[in-house]
Amino acid sequence: MFQYEGLFRQDRIVKGHNRNTAWFSMIDDEWPELKNAYQQWLSPDNFDQQGVQKQKLSDFLIE
Repeated sequence: MFQYEGLFRQDRIVKGHNRNTAWFSMIDDEWPELKNAYQQWLSPDNFDQQGVQKQKLSDFLIE
């Protein structure tokens, strides 16, 4: 999954309010292990007739 990298506090102003930006990353060396899980999670077989996912991404990840 994505690794939390940090938080930019008061990074920008949206509609007159300060907003924070959280940064997450995944590097290329991590992708091969995660690719299959993402493909299964995004597969049409993982969605019901209303488009609701049947299983969470975490269900496909090998720990």
